[in-house]
Amino acid sequence: MSQVGDVDSWPATSNSPSQESDMLRALAQYVANSTDSTPVSMVADQAISAEGKIAIQEGPDEDIYILLSLPYDRAWASVGRAIEESNFEITDRDRSAGKYYVRFLGTDSGEEAGWFDWLLGSDEDPMTNQVFVVSVESLDAKDVAIRIEQQEAPEGTETVTMERRDEQALLALLKGNID
Repeated sequence: MSQVGDVDSWPATSNSPSQESDMLRALAQYVANSTDSTPVSMVADQAISAEGKIAIQEGPDEDIYILLSLPYDRAWASVGRAIEESNFEITDRDRSAGKYYVRFLGTDSGEEAGWFDWLLGSDEDPMTNQVFVVSVESLDAKDVAIRIEQQEAPEGTETVTMERRDEQALLALLKGNID
């Protein structure tokens, strides 16, 4: 007879690494979003007044970044989820350095190309298969800066120079998926 809490029947190892990964990611997001000291009404008020919490900024040396008004822990989890939802593959991450190492998989190929795409001759996104570092840098206790830097492409892949408009487009893509 099996009782609740009977650890003898619990499997020693997982047989589904993808499910394991999904559960860990969901748990990390939950923990990052939980605020023990704030009453529910204040949390709801913060969610409603989210305007101005995220914006694409230009620094004094003309670098472009996303300014996100969240503590580092919550921002790290949110950026990780946004990267995955933005058609990037995370190849490595270093939380202590605030860096995600990613490869851009291209725009969503599930959508059918439109007539104007054919007319204007738009092909595959030139940034497809390029590798980047997405950095999450704490500016103070409540703000982080998110930047994207291109890295040298892996052997066998041509490195396409990231222009300013490409950088803006990739940051806008990330910004649109940060929650």
